[in-house]
Amino acid sequence: MLHKSALILVCLLAPFVVHGDAHSRYFSDAEIVAHALPDVQHIAFSDVFSADYPIVKTGNQSVDSLILAHSIVVVFGNDCVGMSLDDAYLKWSDSTGLVWHYEAVYNKSPYVSLRIDCEWLAAYSTQWSTYLNFSTATGELLTIHSLLDSNESFSQIISNEYSRQLQEYKKELVGVFAEDNGYSDEEATKDVSELLESYENELRFIGFSITEKGLVLRYGVFFPHYLKCYDKDIVIEITREEYPQYFL
Repeated sequence: MLHKSALILVCLLAPFVVHGDAHSRYFSDAEIVAHALPDVQHIAFSDVFSADYPIVKTGNQSVDSLILAHSIVVVFGNDCVGMSLDDAYLKWSDSTGLVWHYEAVYNKSPYVSLRIDCEWLAAYSTQWSTYLNFSTATGELLTIHSLLDSNESFSQIISNEYSRQLQEYKKELVGVFAEDNGYSDEEATKDVSELLESYENELRFIGFSITEKGLVLRYGVFFPHYLKCYDKDIVIEITREEYPQYFL
């Protein structure tokens, strides 16, 4: 039978006991706070644009500062190293760039996964999403290599699934091009093959998100400005259940 003082000690230490591996150590889930960015007026519009930016609060000021510093550099560029969030946004925006929206894709100790949607308002507007993944224990900016053993066999799995989805999209585009432009199947196939040629052997990584099941990897297929409506994200889900051998 445990002595009363020993029982109290066990209760106090319980949240910090490691069960199986370091990833299952207890930390409180982070709080995601919306920070109002400075209003931006685009040089070609009278509209004033407002947006919020996600601030991660873990309860550890050093970790929070590190996460914010990493996110500023990733989203707004190396020119913004050491700048405050508001100053970095104004420098990056320069009256043409906007942050539209953000989402906390995953927030469960010890990870937080964010998506930040941005746009350049120019002659040809460009939208994109930036994916950020952090350790809420250390503030580390996580990469695929810090979460997965991306060895040769894993790379082959990604390559095969990427190729499968690309070929499916290629067939879909041939039909769309033939219908929209009045092309024959042969003409549409030729045009689509030329547009996608560089993507046959080159995977253009966009980013990844952490999920309850594992990771979601995204690769981009990008077209010239006059065909931007055909841009495509190739999404590959890697789950712990299906590929446990690759998770670190």
